[in-house]
Amino acid sequence: CFVLGAFLLFGGLSTPPLHGSAFAVSTWVIGSASAILAGSLLLALKAFAEAAGKGMPSHASGIVGSEGVARTNLDPLGSVQVESELWSAEASEEGIRIVAGERVIVNRIDGLTVFVSRIGEGKKSSEKEETKT
Repeated sequence: CFVLGAFLLFGGLSTPPLHGSAFAVSTWVIGSASAILAGSLLLALKAFAEAAGKGMPSHASGIVGSEGVARTNLDPLGSVQVESELWSAEASEEGIRIVAGERVIVNRIDGLTVFVSRIGEGKKSSEKEETKT
């Protein structure tokens, strides 16, 4: 569009029809400006394509093994809060019901669902170890 517009506006490769005060732009200027604009556009498109392919960074796999709290009853589906984030959750063991408020540990993650199991009756794992000694 830029090149076509420049040639239409400034008369293209032919001499200007008006003599004297006619305004003309060198073909080299049009070509150079076109090359610079095209190069800039290609670099911007390449950077955009690379950024779009990467997706959002996620630390989801890093929460496996983290402790959390059941926010709703898991029977077997519900929600848990792990590391200040609310996750859709499912009980890892079939037939196990986890009550809201119980401490859980993340066993694995699949997409946006964490699979958790109970770690105690409202006690942290460090508290459980202290009661055993």
